[in-house]
Amino acid sequence: MNNPQYFEEAYSIVCNEISSFLSGDNSNILEFGEIGVCIRANDELALIKAMVKKGQNKDELEDHWIQLAKCCIIAIMLRREWFDLSCKEILK
Repeated sequence: MNNPQYFEEAYSIVCNEISSFLSGDNSNILEFGEIGVCIRANDELALIKAMVKKGQNKDELEDHWIQLAKCCIIAIMLRREWFDLSCKEILK
């Protein structure tokens, strides 16, 4: 996995993740709302903590950080009632 050297690259990684997520079935997000996102974020954080303690693979750990960032973005989208919009509309 490439390490982003610039903010724009990190931003692009997260946007690609969000865009990919939005193109799938995310009815569970609409059904469970912020509580569901909190549970998912908590699961990701627990995995990250366990992996850091064990000194696990850097790339795999980074994937979980990206998933946690995605949870945070989705929570903001839910709060702003943007969740049903496409990623391109949101990022304008």
